[in-house]
Amino acid sequence: MKCTLIVSFLIVVALFSSCKKEATPAIEKVEINVTLAPGSEFKYELKPYIKNQEFPLITKAPNNYNVSKIIYSDTTIGPVYQYISTLSATGSDKVIIKIIREHEHDPLAIDDHRENDDYTSVIITLNFLFR
Repeated sequence: MKCTLIVSFLIVVALFSSCKKEATPAIEKVEINVTLAPGSEFKYELKPYIKNQEFPLITKAPNNYNVSKIIYSDTTIGPVYQYISTLSATGSDKVIIKIIREHEHDPLAIDDHRENDDYTSVIITLNFLFR
């Protein structure tokens, strides 16, 4: 009887421990169309998309640029994307910026396991049209 009880308990523990929650990413997409004159500058504030200490990354660089970078100048402003097109830019151009955010964790929650937490990606696409 004791042996059957122990085996049943081990089976139940094994079943519950194998029910591991997989991370399910959520993607927030932002697309912005900007009309620029060739050689002009455009700045875009990324702080509204930052919750904690995430760092934005340029995942697709533009083609017609003199400057394409993320500036970290002041903590009150947050990161800013800066783009300056070439003087000969025609047609269109595109840059994609990605920010990966982890969800907030509750240190008092019993089932709060960091390795199983979901995360959110913010993908910002800036489409430039030159006129």
